[in-house]
Amino acid sequence: DTYPKCPNDLLARSWIGQHFPLRSFDTMCGIFAYINHCEPKQRKEIIAMLLNGLKRLEYRGYDSAGMAVDGDATLEDGTRECVLLKQSGKVNMLEKKATSADLDHEKSLLCHSGIAHTRWATHGPPNEVNCHPH
Repeated sequence: DTYPKCPNDLLARSWIGQHFPLRSFDTMCGIFAYINHCEPKQRKEIIAMLLNGLKRLEYRGYDSAGMAVDGDATLEDGTRECVLLKQSGKVNMLEKKATSADLDHEKSLLCHSGIAHTRWATHGPPNEVNCHPH
């Protein structure tokens, strides 16, 4: 059985693991993405899925969180706008911001892509400007 028993085993054998000590990753950010294609989902379901993904990554530690979701406006090239929601603090603070955002939460989207991200402030203070994603 050559499959690593622990994710750190895989990391240690990777190029990154060889060039950066594992302790460098003790406070790594967390990224969670969700894509649905030809599967109608309400925006509130998509946001809930992204937030739940971040909650599962909270053990890594962080000081701010954000997400990018498809908006309601259609751009000139036919794509939808990208809406960024960012908040310093914990995921539950981002959740409050997302549920009160000026978005149609009941809107059903046939195709959607979204990403959620936690971050440690390694450069710049933990505020909305520095929150990821950018």
